[in-house]
Amino acid sequence: MSTSAATLRRDFDRSFAEPLPARSSGDVELLAVRVAGEPYLLPLRELAGLVADARVVGVPSALAEFLGVVGIRGVVVPVYDLGAILRQVSARRARWIALTARGRIGLAFDAFDGQRRVPSGELHAAASDSASRACLRGTVQLSETLVSVVDVPAVVDVIERRVREATRREEP
Repeated sequence: MSTSAATLRRDFDRSFAEPLPARSSGDVELLAVRVAGEPYLLPLRELAGLVADARVVGVPSALAEFLGVVGIRGVVVPVYDLGAILRQVSARRARWIALTARGRIGLAFDAFDGQRRVPSGELHAAASDSASRACLRGTVQLSETLVSVVDVPAVVDVIERRVREATRREEP
């Protein structure tokens, strides 16, 4: 075995013996996703899971953002287009579904880019100057890009309100 290969092997083995770096209690864990090609971050503490390639079964609905339902762990979960809620282009062929911690709702999006950990001090409050920003908590600078952080409970509130409104319209 060459010297460089032996060094690489030793460093690799040592990396498992060393303790994990301490996490600051002020860090925020975020899921990096793409909606209509745009980057967004979802707070991990507001999610119950992440599902890829689930078969969403279409169900008739008055809500354009409602994609259908999916069976996950024996539970039927309604799935909504996160892009439509954020007023982006529809993610009708979304590959990924984030399960909300509250409301048992699935939020469909195009791409999963990984997990990020950022100090809470780097999260900047969102300007509340437009209705499209109602579902955004703030922004985080990642490399050269300013990325919006989705307020998942606010998204759930919007969905629940739209469902109530649609139900009232359908009642005789």
